[in-house]
Amino acid sequence: MQIQVSTEHAIRIVWYLHRHGRGVHATQDISNALNVSYPLFIKIAGMLKRAGILSAVQGRNGGYQLSKPASEVSLYDILLATEGEVKLLRRHNGADNPCEVRSYFQEVQETVIDALSRRNVAEL
Repeated sequence: MQIQVSTEHAIRIVWYLHRHGRGVHATQDISNALNVSYPLFIKIAGMLKRAGILSAVQGRNGGYQLSKPASEVSLYDILLATEGEVKLLRRHNGADNPCEVRSYFQEVQETVIDALSRRNVAEL
């Protein structure tokens, strides 16, 4: 399993907004500071906005801000916003008896989700 580059950028965007205080931050300033291309930034910010992590402010002094404190945004919240659910295995093949391999990977998947859910952006 490997997270997408967009997920890494999303974590950095949320962390940046947390570290630079409350209020609205200009889109271009964030994009430049994090060395994320403007089009990619807009795409990622849109995903984070749909997930309720960021809010956008329109107008001359517009940009983005956190919708909630970084202490309430887990790494798993960001992963869900950018990639969807963590799935190490494909859907069950319909066999009546789940095999030990499947059970093991289900346990690993739950461990990953738990670890990402317990860590919030403010703790980075």
